[in-house]
Amino acid sequence: METFRELKQVILSCLRMYMGKALFTLFMLMMLQTVVVSFFMMALRPGQAGASVHSLLMTAVPLYAAFTAILMLQYGFHVLMARFLRRQYATIGYLFIGFRNTRRVLKACALYAAGLETAFVLCQLITTLFRARLTAFVQAAGVLVFGVCMLGVFCVFAVLLLARFSFVWLCLYDEPQLPVSACFRKSAGLLKNHTIRFVAFVLYAGGWHLVTAAVMFLLSIVFPALVHNSTSGALVFVFEFVYLVAMYTAVIRMYLAVPVFYESLGARRDALPPAQSDPSDQ
Repeated sequence: METFRELKQVILSCLRMYMGKALFTLFMLMMLQTVVVSFFMMALRPGQAGASVHSLLMTAVPLYAAFTAILMLQYGFHVLMARFLRRQYATIGYLFIGFRNTRRVLKACALYAAGLETAFVLCQLITTLFRARLTAFVQAAGVLVFGVCMLGVFCVFAVLLLARFSFVWLCLYDEPQLPVSACFRKSAGLLKNHTIRFVAFVLYAGGWHLVTAAVMFLLSIVFPALVHNSTSGALVFVFEFVYLVAMYTAVIRMYLAVPVFYESLGARRDALPPAQSDPSDQ
């Protein structure tokens, strides 16, 4: 198997050709996901949030629908990344390809959404079990910091539950005759004994852009609380701008890392372009 450095060169070689398209499509994906979440969360009425079974159910149902709809878009984005990697014709229309084969893709998305819903329920249980301590934490650190921490916990749970099924979308696309359940099994089989390495490579692909985004995000939160003068607003704007540029770049690389690693495992060996080393890309 290729080294991380060799696989990263494949990513950089691809992005030299498609970075503009990839960034525009990612921006559209983010916007659409925001609209989807807002639409389904409208089903919630003020005051529904709470610890009771009923309130949890009333939150979980629209959230599950939102997860499913978002995953339909995610399928299209993963297809686009694979087509970029394979130097195939690709337009923003592929972002909606999951809605053309609704029955098959919807089934896979519904199954995958169940894992995300489980991660959400686990987060809810944590907030219920440690309500007193978390209330004190919110009062001390603020709602935004608490939200970021809970999002991090949710992501950890989601990775633990679903990392081995990261290739489901590519399996669905590459093998249209394969049953949905078989796509999940194939993904798990490909990542057997490779899951930790896969997660590590995705983070490695994000590289310093991911680190920079994390640092800029923290600075944009901490700096206004520590410095109170006329320049703080301008600096926060700079932090947020750098954060957006670094985060979008890191996310694109991390998404593209999925089909690169997928093909490095032999899933489509013939389609993986040779790595091209370029010191200027480091």
